Amino acid sequence: MPAPAPTQSRVEQDKGEPEATTLPEDSIPELPISGESVVCPTCHTLNVPDVAFCRRCGAPIGFISTIGPLETAYAEGFALRQAVQGRPKFVVVLGIWLLFFPVLVTTIGFGFAILKEVMDGNGGVVGLIGFLLFWICVGFAAISAIMLYRVTKNFFTIPKQKLDATDA
Repeated sequence: MPAPAPTQSRVEQDKGEPEATTLPEDSIPELPISGESVVCPTCHTLNVPDVAFCRRCGAPIGFISTIGPLETAYAEGFALRQAVQGRPKFVVVLGIWLLFFPVLVTTIGFGFAILKEVMDGNGGVVGLIGFLLFWICVGFAAISAIMLYRVTKNFFTIPKQKLDATDA
């Protein structure tokens, strides 16, 4: 078996899937020689000053990533993806539970209320609208349950990384 590429772990090479957050060094565009640069807080890559996202890992680093509607959605998605990759900090686990647990409980409650109305035949939300609302509730409940499960599982199963004297 050949040695794994520097951007893939042994497990990922066996699967044939490249690592999601690391790009080969030759695919990252070069910085201009003169001028300032901004360091990404996630991967420590140098970036051009007026960019919204890191050119290597996609982390939000610029001011525009917090005010543009599409950029804000991408930045929030990056935060959620980071929460389910690797071992999250306790405050991230707490935040994910505060965001997704109420959604899970509410959508399950709405789903059962819609089913009860349909089964009782009391009118209300029936027919195609009730069918669509029920499956929307199921979708949101599934997304919430998956997020809660993955973040909590990663927090309890992935060991904490210990800092060496050279890292501090």
